[in-house]
Amino acid sequence: KIAVISITTDAQVDPQKVNMALTFARFCVDEKYEVAIFFNVKGVLLPTTTFPDEFKYQEYDPLKSQVAALSTDGAEIHVCPVCMGDLGVEAEDIMESAFVTSKPKLFTHVGPHATVFSY
Repeated sequence: KIAVISITTDAQVDPQKVNMALTFARFCVDEKYEVAIFFNVKGVLLPTTTFPDEFKYQEYDPLKSQVAALSTDGAEIHVCPVCMGDLGVEAEDIMESAFVTSKPKLFTHVGPHATVFSY
């Protein structure tokens, strides 16, 4: 069972949508899915060292804390290099639990048995 969760949303503009994506990723991890979270388009701004650590949606845990916890529990945190370039995000800006992805790394999760969700 594979879940790919694509986050294209700017978390500071629509934190509810991003929180739901991370909550859904947590459900998938808890159900023993192989999980890849793909931050792309404006989503690349979240898994960075410059994104505010305490930024959260309502009473939920801060978004960056959720990303780090998902990584600790086995989710892969992919960040789009093309989107990073478009928004001026550098590789050294990426938070420790995430990585600049590549097509081969991401595509190991894409196939006939993968379910993809986009937020």
